[in-house]
This record gives sequence, structure tokens and C-alpha cells, in this order.
Amino acid sequence: QMMALADAAESYGRGWGHLTTRQDMELHWVRVEHVPDIWKRLERAGITTRSTCGHTMRNVAACPNSAVCGDSLMDVEPWAKAISDYFVKRSEYINAKMPNRLNIYFAGCQECAAEAQINDIAFVPVRREERVGFEVWVGGSLGGNPRVGLKMKDFIEPADVLPVCQAVFEIHMKYGIRTKGKSRLKFLIEDWGIEKFTAQFEKTFQEKRCMPENREFRIPVESRREREPSRAVRWWTRLTSGGNATPPAGCHPQRHPGYVRAVIDVPLGEIRPVQMRAVAEAARRYSNGEMRFTKDQDIEIHWVKSRSAGGLIGDLKRAGLGLKGGKLRVTSCVGTEFCIYAATNSQGAAREILKAMEAGDTKKAELIRDLTLSISGCPNSCAKQQVADIGLAGQLAAVGDERRFSYNLSVCGGMKPDKKTGLIKIGEVVRRKITEEQVTPALHALLDAVLDARQDGEGFQDVICRIGFKEIERQ
Repeated sequence: QMMALADAAESYGRGWGHLTTRQDMELHWVRVEHVPDIWKRLERAGITTRSTCGHTMRNVAACPNSAVCGDSLMDVEPWAKAISDYFVKRSEYINAKMPNRLNIYFAGCQECAAEAQINDIAFVPVRREERVGFEVWVGGSLGGNPRVGLKMKDFIEPADVLPVCQAVFEIHMKYGIRTKGKSRLKFLIEDWGIEKFTAQFEKTFQEKRCMPENREFRIPVESRREREPSRAVRWWTRLTSGGNATPPAGCHPQRHPGYVRAVIDVPLGEIRPVQMRAVAEAARRYSNGEMRFTKDQDIEIHWVKSRSAGGLIGDLKRAGLGLKGGKLRVTSCVGTEFCIYAATNSQGAAREILKAMEAGDTKKAELIRDLTLSISGCPNSCAKQQVADIGLAGQLAAVGDERRFSYNLSVCGGMKPDKKTGLIKIGEVVRRKITEEQVTPALHALLDAVLDARQDGEGFQDVICRIGFKEIERQ
């Protein structure tokens, strides 16, 4: 599949692919007359463009490492595929009736469980006594009016995943608000109130559970596992993997002794065909031939032998790639170059920021290590700036006597749930109308202010929470 994408990008996309935060790849500069041929090529490789944009069920996203992570309760990829296949087959009927899109997400491990709170429909594996099922979240969304979702169910049986989705789709299609700017599911929940929405959901959910045709829907709960190396290879790796040696940055131990999953850094999600082919070749040589796109615009490969990580790093370096870790993590949408909704060139701003931060001093480099910085060219949050340590959202705003392309700067968002509420944090806007040429100086000023106020052992968010958003805004 990666080779098919590389060929399509090379033949029709001017030699570029763009990885999104919903685990998709976009091709740009495609001529309309070439689209049918692209569809045929991708279909032969098992890839579809159906329901990837517009008022549709967007591609079903899922935890990329649920099959190998130590704290995962189940491999959720089969669930994501089964639900995707079910609704894509019915998209001709469903999409015409939806007031706006629905995003579906399957969490797999503790690291990504909070992602459920910013999706329209989301499932988090949980254990109840000896049974494993799902916690259900509904109505989360970012955009210009971010809302954290509601936990609709503490536990459902695996067989109820489809009825939950069917219930939310029916409510959205039947009662969803059609007013522009208010057509996401979160606004219907806000308009009705939690009590009314919950009652309607429960009624519709029970009806869907009784549908006879749903009995024919079978999800292979544990039948699809990642292709593992043979027993002989696993046994040999345990003997030769170097014991408890710390994996290099970007490599994370699997629950399988002697193996790591490697996260390949794709800066800003922009990747060339030669790099796609290099990743595919690396997956064949060092892994099981499979790879996964992540929500951070990167690529993961699993089943890398610990002792082979050095060879993998060397091969990636020759292709201009590396593993992710130990530096500022920047994500960006495509911005004004390709998106009709964007107000600012977010990719250009992101490149300038990366270049400026590489030349930073030692203290600043230590402060921003592993911080997240997300840039969206408009308030629609394709880069999810509200849940980043540092977020920038593009807009067209009045600056003095002119209307200028500018950014709002937010801080202290995050996907780590609050210990008391269990909810994620939406970032606080501390400066508005930062023009494009002021972005990098504004970030340097922010980091300098944090460094000046920093006490021993404090991280970026610790400092801001202690001194307050008003003080940061003042400085």
C-alpha cells in the first residue's frame, strides 16, 4: 500500500504526500482528469478515498500500537476496520442525510485513551471483572468552539459497538442542526441539554440492539493479530537482544521481549515518494512489512528487533528521515497553499519555528524537549492546536487600520486527563492577532518568560499554571 501511495504521489501529486492528524495521506496538485485513474490504482492496493472529507463519516481513527503496547487490553484495529467498512458501504445513503461530519475513534492504550474526548463517537477498552468491553464517549470536537465529549456509557459489551454508532448516526441525521456553523453533533447536545440527549440516545440505542440484521455483523475481536516473527526468531531474539539496554529515542519497548516499535519522524507530515519507499523497505527488512500512520503525522513500524534499531536508524538517515524523540514536536495543517478555509500559511510558519528552535540556546532546548506545538491555518483545528502545549490558530483580523493574516496563541492544552475531573485540558488563549512575521519572536518571548520564572524541576506548563495566564499574557 505504501508503494501504491508513493507511485500515486510521484505520478500525480508533484512528488509529495501529506500525512494528516487523522491518520490519512493527502495528495495535492492532482488534476481532475487523473482522479479516476488514481482511484483504480489505490483500490487495487486496498485503499479508498471514500468518506475522507466533506459531511461524511470521516476515516475511523485508532490507536496505532494497541496490538503491541504493554497496557493495551485489546487490539482495536479490527474494530476500526469493521466499523469503517460497515458505514462506507452505506455512505451513499448516510452522507446525503448528515448535517456535518462524524469522527469515530478507537483508543487502545492509556497513552491515547484521552483522544476519545475530542471525537464525535469514541470507544476506550475497559475491563469489568473478567470481561473486556468499551467505555463510550460522544459529542467531542475541537474547531472554533471546542467541546469535550460526554461519557455516555461506562461499559458496553463488544457486540454493542455497532448499535452505539448506529444510534448516534440516526440522531445526527434526524435531529442534527442544519444551520451553518452549528451543524456538528456537539451543538445538538448543547441545544437539547445532556438529559434530553442521553434519553434519546438510550432509546435509539436499545432499538438498534434489537435489529435482526445486526446479528449478522461479526467483528473479529482477537482473530486479527499483527503478523509476528516465527517462534524460532522470537526465541533467538530473546537470547541476543542485549538484555535491558535502553532503546534509542523514538524506539519504545513492546510487550514482547526483545522487540520495539519505532516511531519515524515525518516533519510536518510532508513526505516524498523516495522516503515512502525507504520506509516500506525498512518495514520489510526490520519488521513484519506493516506500518501505521499516527495522529502526530508520523509513521510507526512494529516488531523491530532491539538489536536491529541501529541498522534501521542508519537506513532512515540515508533517506533523510529519523526517529522521533527528544525535541519539540510540531504538527501543522497544509495551510493556505492547499486549503480553501485556511487564512494563514501554517506550513511556512511551522518551518520557520523549527529552524529557529534548532538554533536556540541550551536552556531553551531543554525546556521545549518533547513539548507539543500545533499550528492550524484557521480555527477549524486540523492540527488540534487547542490540546497542544503551545497552539497557534490562523485568522484574518483587524490589526490597527489593516486587516492582516494573524494567529491566536494558546498555551497549556493537553491530552493528559485532570486527576480530579478525568477530562483533558483545552488551551488558554494568551495573545491574539500575532501577525505572521511576529510568530517566531512571540514564541521566543513566551519561552523567555517561562525560563525567567522557572523554578527547579518545573516544566513548561508547571510554570504557567503557577504564575497564571494573566502574567504570561502581560509579558
